[in-house]
Amino acid sequence: MHWTESVIANLDNIWVPHRNFELAKADLFSAALIGPGQLIDIEGPTRAGKSALVEKFSRELCGKLGNGDDQYMPIVSMTAENNSTNGLFSSKAFTLAALQAVRHPMFSLELGQLQDTKRLRMIDTTPEGILRTALEQALKYRRTAYFVVDEAHHIAHIRGGRHSAGAFLDSLKCLAANTGVRLILVGTYQLTPLLQLSPHLLGRMLRIHLPRYRADVREDVIAFDQILLAYSTHLQFDGSATLRDWNEYLYTGSLGCMGLLKAWLRDALRKVQLSKQPVLKRRHFELSRRSDADLAVIANEIKDGEELTLAQTLKEPLAPPEPQPAARKKSRPFRPKTQRLPVGAKGVRA
Repeated sequence: MHWTESVIANLDNIWVPHRNFELAKADLFSAALIGPGQLIDIEGPTRAGKSALVEKFSRELCGKLGNGDDQYMPIVSMTAENNSTNGLFSSKAFTLAALQAVRHPMFSLELGQLQDTKRLRMIDTTPEGILRTALEQALKYRRTAYFVVDEAHHIAHIRGGRHSAGAFLDSLKCLAANTGVRLILVGTYQLTPLLQLSPHLLGRMLRIHLPRYRADVREDVIAFDQILLAYSTHLQFDGSATLRDWNEYLYTGSLGCMGLLKAWLRDALRKVQLSKQPVLKRRHFELSRRSDADLAVIANEIKDGEELTLAQTLKEPLAPPEPQPAARKKSRPFRPKTQRLPVGAKGVRA
């Protein structure tokens, strides 16, 4: 067996000092103490590790709340998908997916029931209002504390545009309020302008940012270099080489996103395996690197999202405010204005 096979199989289990992930995880566990009906918004660039963050949160929290049984589900997780006509987002399809995630006895299907056309027809023709009521009752019955919606930025593609997206987000706020769940929305930076369509959610929201590693921040450069070193201990190179020897190349090809780096490393290892070469070389990364056009699209999305996040979280103005002239002291209403008398003068000036 080639040495790359075991590394590829266990790549997701290799521990690396992912500083941004650990900071976001601590922030998430702190935010999880919010009261029922509140919202946690987890945002970051593509392949930054947001889904992995929620999965780890779910595993650890279930260990504290109990893993659940046939009745109780402390955490319900689902993915928002564009599975309607022309790839649009459908609120009814979302509700059906949520019912599947919460294992509703009537409106969810087990693997062996997918051929039950009568059951499928019944579910398909059920009005959305009834499905929504069934979902709320199921979340209460399951005693669900956290309702997680991954890829929530897909809501932006709902039929009807911005107005419909805002209305759907308001309905999620009502769902959380009626059932007492803590709503966790996970997505790319597209979530920021999307959530602004629902002021009701903004007032109940805590935002968690899982950023990439930036080349213009010294601490980020050091952290990224440590990640490369951690991966290198599981790989085979020529002599004393490590991934750190190609750190700038690996950074530009992954944009500082851990998920992009890991996927790239996995593809490079496949190149090593297919070529049956004994060691990993830079050439294997070059053969599996994303195109410049693809990286440019991802980089532009990240840049726009980082600017949005900065605008949302900035506490101080970028430049000191212009000095303002001192305001004149207003006189008290209905009182005559007094004037200072010259030194030595007598009497009262009217």
